[in-house]
Amino acid sequence: MDPTRTSNYGPGDLRRICELNKESDLSRIIDIGSKFELSGKNEVQFPKKAYVINLARRHDRWERFNSLNKQLFSNFEVERFDAVEDLSDVPWAIFRSYLDVMEKAFGEDCQDSIVVMEDDAYLVSGAMDKIRDSYASLPQDWDILIGNHYFFGEMGVINEHLAKPLNRASTINFSIIRNTILDKIKDNLNMREGDKLDIDHFITSCDVPINNYSIWPMVSREYLSHSDHKGCEKNMEMRIREHAYLFPFVDGDKYYPSLAGW
Repeated sequence: MDPTRTSNYGPGDLRRICELNKESDLSRIIDIGSKFELSGKNEVQFPKKAYVINLARRHDRWERFNSLNKQLFSNFEVERFDAVEDLSDVPWAIFRSYLDVMEKAFGEDCQDSIVVMEDDAYLVSGAMDKIRDSYASLPQDWDILIGNHYFFGEMGVINEHLAKPLNRASTINFSIIRNTILDKIKDNLNMREGDKLDIDHFITSCDVPINNYSIWPMVSREYLSHSDHKGCEKNMEMRIREHAYLFPFVDGDKYYPSLAGW
């Protein structure tokens, strides 16, 4: 059996594997609601604009993004944003792309909050209702609300809409970002080293003073595509298909059964 191919799983294999992983996976999802106090109420207006980070030469990804993200285009003013490309330092190129988006949005456009998506992601069915509910649940001191993680050590669940990765997590393919975050990132760039080189690890690190929250269950996924940065096909489904309890999505009851071998 080739473990990299979903098609090699027979009927019911993935469901059985998920059940075998259930106890271990659920042990990494911790209820912190009684111990975590949210400060005040989020009074920042819900964002009106979304920026999509896309390499100028990757028209294919932009077209695919458009076809899969009707929800995004129906709810926000969407602008394609040129990604920084530097194959000699990929983590910094991605980091710089996010900084450039923020500097434009919070500087030139004077916005208080924005949506940022990467061009290989899509909002799942039912995402917008969940996003709005999670946004309304944020405390007054939030900096970023993240829609998806593919890696984390533990996840602290705060309430029915919000969670917080404990220490750090990977993947920020959808996020709502507040203008308060930009100065915090710049003021702490000296901490961008070791395991905090990547923008997602930096923002979710417990060492960096950024108030990050996650939508729970999650609302965005990445689709199969060729990654210029990785130099190969990237299939993020591989990360989650055997761990439905660890990676819940708002459409999980439909998504997981749709996987071959479920």
